[in-house]
Amino acid sequence: MEPFSQLQQLNLEKEVVGLYISGHPLDQFRVEIDAYTNTTLPELTDTDRLRAKSEIKVAGQVSAFAHRTTKTGKPFGTLTMEDYAGSHTFFIFGDDYVRFKEFFMTGWFLYISGSMHANKWKEGEFEFKINSIGLLNDLRDRVVKGIRISVDLDDLTYNVMDQLERLGKQYKGDARLYVTVIDKKENISLELLATQYRVEPSNALMRELAQFPELTYTLVSE
Repeated sequence: MEPFSQLQQLNLEKEVVGLYISGHPLDQFRVEIDAYTNTTLPELTDTDRLRAKSEIKVAGQVSAFAHRTTKTGKPFGTLTMEDYAGSHTFFIFGDDYVRFKEFFMTGWFLYISGSMHANKWKEGEFEFKINSIGLLNDLRDRVVKGIRISVDLDDLTYNVMDQLERLGKQYKGDARLYVTVIDKKENISLELLATQYRVEPSNALMRELAQFPELTYTLVSE
């Protein structure tokens, strides 16, 4: 039989043992989570602290959901998601339920943005209101426009330049590749655009970049 995929193996580990052993299903989206979220799911209960944030962004995997009906016969739903820190259950009513119920699928990876609003049923209290839901799988292709690699001038050796050229050839894609050279002694920096190369911001490329202690990288969204 064909070997299990990483996700299949993790799901079997959780089913049999009750926890993940060889990794976490969200590991494949670690780049997106680090770059584009600012809150963990359990932190959504800390409404007082989150009121200061204009936009709250979370991500995770759907672990459970339910389509339900209020006492007055109006439909609503509950959506439970998990991330590295824990879980949170969203209660979604009215038009929001109609807009977002298509994302109620166990095992899906979602990216959610929203903000804190006054609770219209409980005076003086606030609650998290979802503004948008999207698939975490699509976030990188939809948002990332480039990769910016930073290197100190003293570390910019011929070997580092050769390796950057190799990566540019190996991971061809549509994202622009920027290289920022930093001179700490003079406190100046120079950003260069690699006009010959466009790259794919894949997990494989990120792992390769992480192998070079001289380099740091960030994702470019605009």
